[in-house]
Amino acid sequence: MARFHRFTVTIAQPNYQPAGERKKKSVAYALAFVGITGICGLQRFYVGKVGSGLLYLFTIGFLGFGQFIDLFLLPEMVEDYNRKKGFSLSGQYIAPSSQQQLVVNIGEHVSSAILGLGAGQQMKEAVPQTLEQKILRRCHDESASLGQICLAAGVDSKEVKEAVDRLTAEGLLHADIDEAGIIRYKLG
Repeated sequence: MARFHRFTVTIAQPNYQPAGERKKKSVAYALAFVGITGICGLQRFYVGKVGSGLLYLFTIGFLGFGQFIDLFLLPEMVEDYNRKKGFSLSGQYIAPSSQQQLVVNIGEHVSSAILGLGAGQQMKEAVPQTLEQKILRRCHDESASLGQICLAAGVDSKEVKEAVDRLTAEGLLHADIDEAGIIRYKLG
């Protein structure tokens, strides 16, 4: 089965400059009051809401009801526009903290080539392993004593002994006694 590795690349934009100037509430209100003449929705165009601006223009501001409601919504619309463009409430420019992330999934052979690993070497997994997985990995290539498994797993001996007994009972590990009388476990 093919294995894939995930790499995340963060792309920062340190030289970002605001697009346009900071919008003012007073100008937005002045454009809203132009609606009295029948030309409605200019305040929405001003804060970048082109779609609803066109709708207001063709429906005469929803027969004036939309224009009236906008008198209460305008402060938040202007602040929202300014925040999206990188301005603080005080009018100072602040660099947006947003960063783009690119996630790339590549095959094991390609990741080995990128990282300069040899044919027999593999990349260490970033995914946390369970105690059972650590034990099985340690006993995969060569047999190991309970002490060696404890060192490899980084867990106390009582927990390791219980897990080894479970894995042995399930037939995943095989226990042998070497010539020195030490119980050694190997993948079964």
